[in-house]
Amino acid sequence: MNKKLLNYLVCPKSKTKLHLEDTIIDKKGRIQSGFLVSESGLKYPIINYIPRFILNDHYTDSFSIQRKYIEKRFSEWHVEKNRYRIFEESTRIPLDTCDKNSIFLDAGCGYGRFCELVSSYHHEIIGVDMSSTSIELAYQYIGDRDNVHLIQCDLTELPFQSAAFDYIFSIGVLHHTPAPYHSFSKLVPFLKSKGQISIWVYPPEMKKIDNLIRLITTRLPERLVFYMSMIMPFIYMFYKKIRRRSLPEDFRYWPCTLSFFDSWTPEYASVHLPEDVKQWFIDCSLQNITILKRRTALTAFQT
Repeated sequence: MNKKLLNYLVCPKSKTKLHLEDTIIDKKGRIQSGFLVSESGLKYPIINYIPRFILNDHYTDSFSIQRKYIEKRFSEWHVEKNRYRIFEESTRIPLDTCDKNSIFLDAGCGYGRFCELVSSYHHEIIGVDMSSTSIELAYQYIGDRDNVHLIQCDLTELPFQSAAFDYIFSIGVLHHTPAPYHSFSKLVPFLKSKGQISIWVYPPEMKKIDNLIRLITTRLPERLVFYMSMIMPFIYMFYKKIRRRSLPEDFRYWPCTLSFFDSWTPEYASVHLPEDVKQWFIDCSLQNITILKRRTALTAFQT
Protein backbone atom coordinates (compact mmCIF):
# COMPACT_ATOMS: atom_id res chain seq x y z
CA MET A 1 0.00 0.00 0.00
CA ASN A 2 1.20 3.47 -0.89
CA LYS A 3 0.77 6.00 1.95
CA LYS A 4 -0.95 8.50 -0.34
CA LEU A 5 -3.91 6.11 -0.55
CA LEU A 6 -4.84 7.40 2.92
CA ASN A 7 -5.91 10.65 1.25
CA TYR A 8 -8.89 8.82 -0.26
CA LEU A 9 -9.79 6.27 2.41
CA VAL A 10 -12.38 6.41 5.18
CA CYS A 11 -13.95 3.73 7.33
CA PRO A 12 -16.72 2.16 5.18
CA LYS A 13 -19.02 1.85 8.21
CA SER A 14 -18.50 5.07 10.17
CA LYS A 15 -17.16 7.23 7.29
CA THR A 16 -14.53 8.57 9.68
CA LYS A 17 -10.85 9.03 8.87
CA LEU A 18 -8.40 6.15 9.12
CA HIS A 19 -4.91 6.12 10.56
CA LEU A 20 -2.11 3.56 10.42
CA GLU A 21 -0.99 1.30 13.27
CA ASP A 22 1.64 -1.45 13.64
CA THR A 23 2.91 -1.03 10.11
CA ILE A 24 5.82 -2.80 8.45
CA ILE A 25 7.27 -0.71 5.63
CA ASP A 26 9.52 -2.14 2.92
CA LYS A 27 12.65 -0.57 1.41
CA LYS A 28 10.60 1.22 -1.25
CA GLY A 29 8.42 2.91 1.37
CA ARG A 30 5.35 0.76 0.73
CA ILE A 31 3.27 -0.55 3.61
CA GLN A 32 3.57 -4.32 3.62
CA SER A 33 1.37 -5.01 6.64
CA GLY A 34 -0.35 -3.29 9.52
CA PHE A 35 -3.79 -1.92 10.31
CA LEU A 36 -6.03 0.90 9.20
CA VAL A 37 -7.88 2.10 12.29
CA SER A 38 -10.96 4.32 12.37
CA GLU A 39 -11.72 7.03 14.93
CA SER A 40 -14.27 4.67 16.45
CA GLY A 41 -11.65 1.91 16.85
CA LEU A 42 -12.60 -0.36 13.94
CA LYS A 43 -9.53 -2.11 12.52
CA TYR A 44 -8.89 -3.23 8.96
CA PRO A 45 -5.74 -5.24 8.19
CA ILE A 46 -3.19 -4.57 5.48
CA ILE A 47 -1.99 -7.97 4.29
CA ASN A 48 0.65 -8.42 1.60
CA TYR A 49 0.49 -4.69 0.74
CA ILE A 50 -3.30 -4.75 0.22
CA PRO A 51 -5.86 -3.08 2.55
CA ARG A 52 -8.56 -5.64 3.36
CA PHE A 53 -11.98 -4.29 4.28
CA ILE A 54 -13.42 -7.80 3.97
CA LEU A 55 -11.66 -11.06 4.78
CA ASN A 56 -13.63 -13.58 2.73
CA ASP A 57 -14.74 -13.90 -0.88
CA HIS A 58 -18.48 -14.31 -0.23
CA TYR A 59 -20.13 -15.04 -3.61
CA THR A 60 -16.91 -14.46 -5.60
CA ASP A 61 -15.16 -17.67 -4.58
CA SER A 62 -15.48 -19.11 -8.12
CA PHE A 63 -13.48 -16.14 -9.43
CA SER A 64 -10.78 -16.77 -6.85
CA ILE A 65 -10.55 -20.35 -8.05
CA GLN A 66 -10.39 -19.19 -11.66
CA ARG A 67 -7.65 -16.67 -10.83
CA LYS A 68 -5.57 -19.46 -9.25
CA TYR A 69 -5.64 -21.26 -12.59
CA ILE A 70 -4.79 -17.99 -14.36
CA GLU A 71 -1.85 -17.45 -11.99
CA LYS A 72 -0.20 -20.64 -13.24
CA ARG A 73 -0.18 -19.34 -16.81
CA PHE A 74 -0.40 -15.62 -16.21
CA SER A 75 2.06 -14.63 -18.95
CA GLU A 76 -0.65 -15.52 -21.49
CA TRP A 77 -2.84 -12.73 -20.11
CA HIS A 78 -0.21 -10.00 -20.38
CA VAL A 79 -0.60 -9.73 -24.14
CA GLU A 80 -4.10 -8.62 -25.01
CA LYS A 81 -4.37 -6.80 -28.33
CA ASN A 82 -7.97 -5.72 -27.87
CA ARG A 83 -7.69 -4.24 -24.36
CA TYR A 84 -7.90 -0.60 -25.41
CA ARG A 85 -10.73 -1.27 -27.88
CA ILE A 86 -12.78 -3.12 -25.23
CA PHE A 87 -12.20 -0.30 -22.76
CA GLU A 88 -13.15 2.41 -25.27
CA GLU A 89 -16.28 0.58 -26.44
CA SER A 90 -17.33 -0.10 -22.84
CA THR A 91 -16.67 3.34 -21.34
CA ARG A 92 -15.95 6.08 -23.90
CA ILE A 93 -13.52 7.54 -21.39
CA PRO A 94 -10.87 9.48 -23.36
CA LEU A 95 -7.70 8.25 -21.69
CA ASP A 96 -5.37 10.24 -23.93
CA THR A 97 -7.08 13.59 -23.19
CA CYS A 98 -8.16 13.18 -19.54
CA ASP A 99 -6.73 15.70 -17.08
CA LYS A 100 -3.55 14.20 -15.64
CA ASN A 101 -4.82 14.98 -12.12
CA SER A 102 -7.87 12.78 -12.64
CA ILE A 103 -8.51 9.91 -10.24
CA PHE A 104 -10.12 6.71 -11.55
CA LEU A 105 -12.00 3.88 -9.82
CA ASP A 106 -12.11 0.41 -11.38
CA ALA A 107 -15.07 -1.19 -9.63
CA GLY A 108 -14.30 -4.90 -9.84
CA CYS A 109 -10.77 -4.83 -11.20
CA GLY A 110 -10.14 -8.59 -11.34
CA TYR A 111 -6.49 -9.27 -12.11
CA GLY A 112 -5.96 -5.63 -13.12
CA ARG A 113 -6.23 -5.61 -16.92
CA PHE A 114 -7.93 -2.19 -17.11
CA CYS A 115 -6.01 -0.76 -14.16
CA GLU A 116 -2.90 -1.57 -16.18
CA LEU A 117 -4.31 0.25 -19.21
CA VAL A 118 -5.40 3.39 -17.32
CA SER A 119 -2.15 3.60 -15.36
CA SER A 120 -0.13 3.37 -18.58
CA TYR A 121 -1.65 6.76 -19.49
CA HIS A 122 -0.19 8.10 -16.21
CA HIS A 123 -3.54 8.45 -14.46
CA GLU A 124 -4.06 7.64 -10.78
CA ILE A 125 -6.32 4.61 -10.38
CA ILE A 126 -7.77 2.64 -7.50
CA GLY A 127 -8.87 -0.91 -8.25
CA VAL A 128 -11.21 -2.74 -5.89
CA ASP A 129 -12.31 -6.36 -5.90
CA MET A 130 -13.98 -8.74 -3.46
CA SER A 131 -12.01 -11.78 -4.59
CA SER A 132 -8.85 -12.23 -2.53
CA THR A 133 -7.02 -14.16 -5.25
CA SER A 134 -8.00 -11.64 -7.92
CA ILE A 135 -6.71 -8.65 -5.98
CA GLU A 136 -3.49 -10.46 -5.07
CA LEU A 137 -2.92 -11.39 -8.71
CA ALA A 138 -3.52 -7.75 -9.66
CA TYR A 139 -0.88 -6.72 -7.13
CA GLN A 140 1.61 -9.15 -8.66
CA TYR A 141 0.83 -7.70 -12.07
CA ILE A 142 0.82 -3.93 -11.46
CA GLY A 143 1.11 -3.35 -7.71
CA ASP A 144 4.56 -1.83 -7.99
CA ARG A 145 3.27 1.16 -9.98
CA ASP A 146 3.07 4.35 -7.92
CA ASN A 147 -0.19 5.41 -9.59
CA VAL A 148 -2.00 2.12 -8.90
CA HIS A 149 -3.74 1.31 -5.60
CA LEU A 150 -5.48 -2.01 -4.92
CA ILE A 151 -8.05 -2.78 -2.23
CA GLN A 152 -10.10 -5.81 -1.25
CA CYS A 153 -13.62 -4.69 -0.40
CA ASP A 154 -17.32 -4.99 -1.21
CA LEU A 155 -18.67 -2.73 -3.99
CA THR A 156 -21.65 -1.87 -1.80
CA GLU A 157 -19.43 -0.73 1.11
CA LEU A 158 -16.65 1.24 -0.49
CA PRO A 159 -14.08 2.81 1.89
CA PHE A 160 -13.87 6.21 0.19
CA GLN A 161 -14.87 9.79 0.78
CA SER A 162 -17.92 10.82 -1.23
CA ALA A 163 -17.29 12.55 -4.57
CA ALA A 164 -13.73 11.18 -4.68
CA PHE A 165 -13.44 10.15 -8.34
CA ASP A 166 -13.42 11.88 -11.70
CA TYR A 167 -14.07 8.60 -13.50
CA ILE A 168 -15.70 5.37 -12.35
CA PHE A 169 -15.99 2.31 -14.55
CA SER A 170 -17.12 -1.27 -14.07
CA ILE A 171 -16.67 -3.65 -17.00
CA GLY A 172 -18.26 -7.09 -16.75
CA VAL A 173 -18.76 -7.05 -12.97
CA LEU A 174 -22.16 -5.78 -11.79
CA HIS A 175 -24.03 -8.72 -13.33
CA HIS A 176 -22.09 -10.98 -10.94
CA THR A 177 -23.49 -9.22 -7.85
CA PRO A 178 -26.71 -10.29 -6.07
CA ALA A 179 -28.50 -7.01 -6.95
CA PRO A 180 -26.85 -5.24 -9.92
CA TYR A 181 -28.86 -2.01 -9.73
CA HIS A 182 -28.22 -1.74 -6.00
CA SER A 183 -24.49 -2.25 -6.59
CA PHE A 184 -24.52 0.38 -9.33
CA SER A 185 -26.37 2.90 -7.19
CA LYS A 186 -23.74 2.51 -4.47
CA LEU A 187 -21.03 3.66 -6.91
CA VAL A 188 -22.70 6.93 -7.93
CA PRO A 189 -22.14 8.90 -4.66
CA PHE A 190 -18.38 8.54 -5.13
CA LEU A 191 -18.45 10.40 -8.44
CA LYS A 192 -17.38 14.06 -8.50
CA SER A 193 -19.60 16.76 -9.95
CA LYS A 194 -19.30 16.54 -13.76
CA GLY A 195 -17.56 13.19 -13.32
CA GLN A 196 -18.18 10.30 -15.72
CA ILE A 197 -19.41 6.79 -14.87
CA SER A 198 -19.45 3.89 -17.35
CA ILE A 199 -20.53 0.26 -17.03
CA TRP A 200 -20.94 -2.82 -19.17
CA VAL A 201 -23.13 -5.79 -18.21
CA TYR A 202 -24.23 -8.94 -20.03
CA PRO A 203 -26.97 -8.56 -22.68
CA PRO A 204 -29.49 -11.45 -22.79
CA GLU A 205 -28.34 -12.88 -26.13
CA MET A 206 -24.74 -13.17 -24.94
CA LYS A 207 -25.49 -15.62 -22.13
CA LYS A 208 -28.58 -17.42 -23.39
CA ILE A 209 -26.84 -20.80 -23.73
CA ASP A 210 -24.36 -20.31 -20.89
CA ASN A 211 -27.07 -19.58 -18.36
CA LEU A 212 -28.90 -22.76 -19.33
CA ILE A 213 -25.65 -24.70 -18.83
CA ARG A 214 -25.17 -22.93 -15.47
CA LEU A 215 -28.34 -24.61 -14.19
CA ILE A 216 -26.21 -27.77 -14.14
CA THR A 217 -22.63 -26.55 -13.71
CA THR A 218 -23.31 -24.42 -10.62
CA ARG A 219 -24.35 -27.66 -8.90
CA LEU A 220 -21.24 -29.61 -9.92
CA PRO A 221 -17.83 -29.69 -8.24
CA GLU A 222 -15.77 -26.81 -9.61
CA ARG A 223 -12.86 -29.09 -10.52
CA LEU A 224 -15.20 -31.13 -12.75
CA VAL A 225 -16.44 -27.93 -14.39
CA PHE A 226 -12.81 -26.95 -15.00
CA TYR A 227 -12.14 -30.24 -16.79
CA MET A 228 -15.29 -29.70 -18.87
CA SER A 229 -14.01 -26.23 -19.75
CA MET A 230 -10.69 -27.70 -20.93
CA ILE A 231 -12.55 -29.63 -23.63
CA MET A 232 -14.47 -26.64 -24.98
CA PRO A 233 -11.64 -24.94 -26.94
CA PHE A 234 -11.27 -28.13 -29.02
CA ILE A 235 -15.00 -28.18 -29.70
CA TYR A 236 -14.81 -24.51 -30.64
CA MET A 237 -11.89 -25.12 -33.01
CA PHE A 238 -13.70 -28.07 -34.60
CA TYR A 239 -16.83 -25.96 -35.07
CA LYS A 240 -14.81 -23.24 -36.79
CA LYS A 241 -13.17 -25.81 -39.05
CA ILE A 242 -16.38 -27.45 -40.25
CA ARG A 243 -17.86 -23.99 -40.86
CA ARG A 244 -14.67 -23.08 -42.76
CA ARG A 245 -14.11 -20.04 -40.60
CA SER A 246 -10.81 -18.88 -39.21
CA LEU A 247 -10.15 -18.60 -35.50
CA PRO A 248 -10.04 -15.11 -33.95
CA GLU A 249 -6.60 -13.53 -34.16
CA ASP A 250 -6.27 -13.46 -30.37
CA PHE A 251 -7.44 -17.06 -29.79
CA ARG A 252 -5.37 -18.91 -27.18
CA TYR A 253 -6.15 -22.21 -25.49
CA TRP A 254 -5.93 -21.31 -21.79
CA PRO A 255 -7.76 -17.96 -21.96
CA CYS A 256 -10.50 -19.72 -23.92
CA THR A 257 -10.70 -22.53 -21.35
CA LEU A 258 -10.97 -20.13 -18.44
CA SER A 259 -13.53 -18.02 -20.28
CA PHE A 260 -15.85 -21.03 -20.28
CA PHE A 261 -15.06 -21.71 -16.62
CA ASP A 262 -15.80 -18.05 -15.86
CA SER A 263 -19.17 -18.33 -17.62
CA TRP A 264 -20.31 -21.55 -15.97
CA THR A 265 -19.33 -21.22 -12.31
CA PRO A 266 -20.42 -17.83 -10.84
CA GLU A 267 -23.27 -17.85 -8.36
CA TYR A 268 -24.75 -14.79 -10.07
CA ALA A 269 -24.67 -13.98 -13.80
CA SER A 270 -27.69 -11.83 -14.64
CA VAL A 271 -28.47 -10.34 -18.06
CA HIS A 272 -29.89 -6.91 -18.85
CA LEU A 273 -31.39 -4.93 -21.70
CA PRO A 274 -29.84 -1.55 -22.57
CA GLU A 275 -33.15 0.19 -21.89
CA ASP A 276 -33.33 -1.32 -18.40
CA VAL A 277 -29.76 -0.30 -17.60
CA LYS A 278 -30.51 3.21 -18.85
CA GLN A 279 -33.27 3.38 -16.25
CA TRP A 280 -30.66 2.70 -13.54
CA PHE A 281 -28.85 5.84 -14.69
CA ILE A 282 -32.07 7.85 -14.78
CA ASP A 283 -33.04 6.70 -11.28
CA CYS A 284 -29.62 7.86 -10.03
CA SER A 285 -30.18 11.33 -11.56
CA LEU A 286 -27.26 11.04 -13.97
CA GLN A 287 -27.10 13.24 -17.05
CA ASN A 288 -26.18 12.87 -20.75
CA ILE A 289 -26.83 9.13 -20.66
CA THR A 290 -25.48 7.36 -23.73
CA ILE A 291 -25.82 3.75 -24.86
CA LEU A 292 -22.45 2.88 -26.36
CA LYS A 293 -21.30 0.77 -29.29
CA ARG A 294 -20.84 -2.31 -27.11
CA ARG A 295 -24.35 -3.51 -26.35
CA THR A 296 -25.41 -2.87 -22.73
CA ALA A 297 -22.46 -0.52 -22.23
CA LEU A 298 -23.61 2.88 -21.02
CA THR A 299 -21.97 6.07 -19.84
CA ALA A 300 -23.25 9.23 -18.16
CA PHE A 301 -22.19 12.22 -16.07
CA GLN A 302 -22.84 13.41 -12.55
CA THR A 303 -24.76 16.66 -12.22
